[in-house]
Amino acid sequence: MGEMFLHGLATDMEQTQRALPPHCLFCIPQPRSLLVDEMITQDVLYSHLLTPINIDDEPKRRLGEYRTFNGKQVVVVGSHVHTGKGFHDRRKVRILVSEKKAIQHQSVTVLHISRPLEGGINIPDDPCAIDIATFRKYTAILRSFPENELVFYQLNETINQVHKICAQDQVYERYKETLPAILREEWEIAVDELIQAGSFDDIDQDDRLQRIHEGGESHLLQLRQVVECYLMESLHDLVFPRVVASCQDQDKKLQHVMHRMRYYTPEDFGLRKEFQCFVSEARDTLLTIVEKKTPLDMLLVFKTCIDQISDAISRNVKLRQLDFEAYQLTTDDILDQLLFVLLQTFNQVTRRVMEVNACLASPFPIAAVIKYISDYHFINSNTTALGFTMANFQVAVEYFLMRGDHEDDCKDCLELALQDENAGTQCLQMIAESKCARAARKIRRDFRKSLANEELARRDTGTETGQEGTYSTSLGSTGDVVSIKSLSIVGEWSLPTCDEYEVENDTSSIGLLSVHPVEFVINGEEFAMSDTNIRQVSGGQRFFASVMEDGALFTWGDSTGGRLGYALADGDLRRVNCPQRVVALEQQTITQVACGAFHTLATDLNGHVFAWGNNSKGQLGFLSPSASALFIAVETPSVVEDLRGVYMSSVACGEYHSLALSSDGCVFSWGCNKYGKLGRAAEGLLEMTQPSLIDADWTGWPTDTKSRRGSRVRSVVSRIAAGKDHSLAISSDGAGFSWGRGDSGQLGHGCYMDVSEPMQIMAISVAVRGTSSLTDVAGGNDFSILLLKNGTAYICGRDPSLDTNKLFLSPTLLSLPSQLEREFFAQITAVSCGEMHYALLAKSGALLVSFKNFLQPSSDAGSTTAEVQERHITWVKEAGTVRQMVCGTSHTIIVA
Repeated sequence: MGEMFLHGLATDMEQTQRALPPHCLFCIPQPRSLLVDEMITQDVLYSHLLTPINIDDEPKRRLGEYRTFNGKQVVVVGSHVHTGKGFHDRRKVRILVSEKKAIQHQSVTVLHISRPLEGGINIPDDPCAIDIATFRKYTAILRSFPENELVFYQLNETINQVHKICAQDQVYERYKETLPAILREEWEIAVDELIQAGSFDDIDQDDRLQRIHEGGESHLLQLRQVVECYLMESLHDLVFPRVVASCQDQDKKLQHVMHRMRYYTPEDFGLRKEFQCFVSEARDTLLTIVEKKTPLDMLLVFKTCIDQISDAISRNVKLRQLDFEAYQLTTDDILDQLLFVLLQTFNQVTRRVMEVNACLASPFPIAAVIKYISDYHFINSNTTALGFTMANFQVAVEYFLMRGDHEDDCKDCLELALQDENAGTQCLQMIAESKCARAARKIRRDFRKSLANEELARRDTGTETGQEGTYSTSLGSTGDVVSIKSLSIVGEWSLPTCDEYEVENDTSSIGLLSVHPVEFVINGEEFAMSDTNIRQVSGGQRFFASVMEDGALFTWGDSTGGRLGYALADGDLRRVNCPQRVVALEQQTITQVACGAFHTLATDLNGHVFAWGNNSKGQLGFLSPSASALFIAVETPSVVEDLRGVYMSSVACGEYHSLALSSDGCVFSWGCNKYGKLGRAAEGLLEMTQPSLIDADWTGWPTDTKSRRGSRVRSVVSRIAAGKDHSLAISSDGAGFSWGRGDSGQLGHGCYMDVSEPMQIMAISVAVRGTSSLTDVAGGNDFSILLLKNGTAYICGRDPSLDTNKLFLSPTLLSLPSQLEREFFAQITAVSCGEMHYALLAKSGALLVSFKNFLQPSSDAGSTTAEVQERHITWVKEAGTVRQMVCGTSHTIIVA
């Protein structure tokens, strides 16, 4: 049938003299899925010939979307083809394998698929796959024939004999090596007898011919599977524990190697950055393998795991809008990602074991599982997808075991060390230091070096540096010991004299770093100070908000999309220059406000969350009345009903997603879930819009998880923050977590992968080793800043204050320019990030702000030389003594 499809396409191309467009795909269903009398018509051919949509219009082109030659639509996602508009029914069809073919001197990518996109028969993707439900059905069918009863009687006798063998250890030891062969022989006899009994002889002639001529020995395969599963399900609880015991040394060795490699990421395994992804589905699937009761069921778990890895990598390529032709997935890519999945599974199991104070010889007996499948899966699967799956897992386990065999006096290592041309090259069997451990070592080294430099500078000048100045509070503090009524914005955000709204893109240091006091209107007159202490401030895309000591909320700036929380009078400009009270919330005592790019969240004294502004991605936490509108604006603050009943203490906003922290340390998320930034599973609009708990373990695991053994105390979250497309949190024990977009290294995990659930930033935890902890975090467009209790800040991702495009995949000490380092090293109390800049607040109240390299810096700013590059950071002395600060998208708001 496959040849008939190719012949049909070749004939059509010859008759029509058609030139196929580039990047087209031709789908060929596997023969067993086609009816015997089914004709390969032109319409059938054209339904399986796919061309990319908008291939000539790059801005509009959406990767993975295709149109058939007869006008129907399909989407290729991972290893599946999804049928769409034009097809009689919607299908998800598995891609079994792809290859390049030359048809009429034209190159075509052929996709061999499990069934036709239309018509045909619905059969399993892999002929060797049989789930428990199917096994039970076929067993019942076979046992319903009287002539088969003797076969099952003999199988039961075999099962009873094995029970007797396993009842005594001495007897089992005599049969241990031969038991798989004995059971295989009994399996073969039972299969032959069932065939001879002729249970399927009543199948009509056409079906028999199809099985013979199309290689479809499906019933024979199912017979073999049923007998194998019947035997092994009954013996699993006897045999599998003994296989685990026999592989204990191997699994202990694997456990030791994986513990040494526990901080490895896809980057450490050498996976291409475009393919790096956090395959939590594959890890969770693999965790279920010890629950399975037959070797075939375990093998199917392996296969599902491989499929999920393949699908996740393909989704990642599509998400990055990369060309599938240029990024073809290879077996080595699958294997590299599988190594990471195995390691993540081991780490997950180890944590669970430590939590319950269990002492298992091997918490994840993967070597035993592989031996169990090899010995007791009797069907030859070497040439099928199951065989490919098994080979991948065997190679992966061998990879880890080889590293466990490496010795300190390895001959290869000694030879490489003696060869100058191989300087820096390591033996392939050696466990190289992970990027996380390397980053932690660098953090410690840089910190010690900075301490030494500070001490040297202090001796040279004969002065004390970093002296305590006026008391300052970090963002969000409610301290009201002193009067804090002055509010200013660092940087130009609009031209107040313009008749029309206009954003000022000032490219001078005077514009970006100049300080503009905010005028308050009191009794109809403008004043440079508020009549009430300012409790907290926030900023978004050209708009700002401040919470006063009495709980009143004021907003100002760009009113587009309702982000200010009130309507403007007809004829008024959309820019509001002076803070105006949000009247809709005057009955509430507001405690905190957070501004996203185009939406706003606030909490009140009763723990309620209010939301308003743009709701195009569900970031307000409820569906807008007009769900069909392209640009959905909610002008009046509305309570987020789904959070009622839980006291919310703080909120944070990304560009299109939102976070909330409850008083008991739980984190809720909602809005856009692109890149996994919600930290939980949410696919449909309803799931994304509805605020839901992020179910995560927030415990800051130390470098040696054994120290956590027996500790049942689980940490909670004490602080949350959001970048443009990623999220951050600090746990109550001072550990940092991040999730969401990671292709610039902004998550700090030492790689480029997105992460769909909170993941501990291990480089910081390893570096501080209990001597310090995180106190503040902030996220920008593609970078994050972490602040330790000792006053030092660390950056990961793309540093906007440097002239280079270098990415910091792991947290790196945010060293200040030399003139500022002597004054402010280890003196930082708060950090904040805008989209492309950041701000640091020192103990003395000094405000340090980063800026673009095209600005002319002051004498206090960093400089760039050929030998060393310093960050473009300046001390904004005009701001005076700052007590609170926060970055908006492109500006910094300060309270003094």
